[in-house]
Amino acid sequence: MNKRLTNVNEAMKILMGCKRLVVLSLASSFVGEELPADLGIVDFDGFQNLQVLDLSSCNLLNRITGSIPSWIGTLPRLCSVSMEFNLLSGEPPKELWTLPMLVSEQAATQVDRTPIDLPIFYPSIDHGRPLQYNYLYYAASISLRNNNLQGNMPSEIGQLQLLQTLDLSNNNFTDNIPDQISNLKDMEMLDLSMNHLSGKIPMSFTSLHFLSKFNVLYNNLKGPIPSSTQLQSFDASAFEGNLKFCGAQLPNKCQTTKGTDAPEGGAIFAIEYTKSLNKSVSL
Repeated sequence: MNKRLTNVNEAMKILMGCKRLVVLSLASSFVGEELPADLGIVDFDGFQNLQVLDLSSCNLLNRITGSIPSWIGTLPRLCSVSMEFNLLSGEPPKELWTLPMLVSEQAATQVDRTPIDLPIFYPSIDHGRPLQYNYLYYAASISLRNNNLQGNMPSEIGQLQLLQTLDLSNNNFTDNIPDQISNLKDMEMLDLSMNHLSGKIPMSFTSLHFLSKFNVLYNNLKGPIPSSTQLQSFDASAFEGNLKFCGAQLPNKCQTTKGTDAPEGGAIFAIEYTKSLNKSVSL
């Protein structure tokens, strides 16, 4: 039987006293409760060694204007946050985008990131013997997918230079994708799908050389996919649902002449001059 924990406030108060706690996974617990506010939850010594926090699939009800609570963004060694599949709403606090362990390489060198010797059991797909994994490896990651988060994606995200995975899919983020994301040189997985993002993919994304997964499907993005080995290598399915996108791998091909982008809603007029003839061609 799967026994879920209740009373998230008391649980946090007790667990913050575990000075050597490194991994805290409370997934699928506290269903329908609210995360505690900042005041009195994390004191000077609380969660000082915590590196992994998993509160996914709890159906937490917080409105997050100030409450994915900002204390999460102040934990000095935290480098992996999973709060996916909840009912979180509002704007994430800015503290989340300045996690000390993901901003400073100097701070990151002080933490042992080797796989943790931690037996984990999962039910097998055919309901047979549970699968056992003896080591836990975690990437530097923030996963907030499948919530009701909203607002603009803040430029502060660009400070998380050591972040490897960012998943904000299936929320209600709006406006442009911040150019500062291109500062995240270690990024391996970026999923911004199923939001309400608009504008173009920043050209600076060509500097993201380690992306193995990229997804922006079902937004309101437009324009050409930046020319780079990485972005051009992704399948058309990563871009679908953006009707004004164009690119080599998409049904919509970009119509340009000698580096000139097509103006919105208009045709491109290319004028070719030769010794014997002036041609005006409407594409």
